Amino acid sequence: IYAEAISRVDRMYLTQIGHRFDGDTFFPEFDPTPWTETHREEHPADDRNPHPYTFLQLDRVESDGGEVAGGSAGSGVVDS
Repeated sequence: IYAEAISRVDRMYLTQIGHRFDGDTFFPEFDPTPWTETHREEHPADDRNPHPYTFLQLDRVESDGGEVAGGSAGSGVVDS
């Protein structure tokens, strides 16, 4: 579902966790070229969270023609 949605959204909210987990479902690799990081919030490991984590907001970059590169006119969000 995430892989299909990436080409349709203009903004992504991602959480990166500083640990490698075992599992069978992961957010897919994606081309970072049409995206720019517009917000970053880093959190170190602490008593409540054993691993550091980062909240990211990525916005799709507009192409030279004023349209969103690779996206549609509608806005969407993917959160992982």
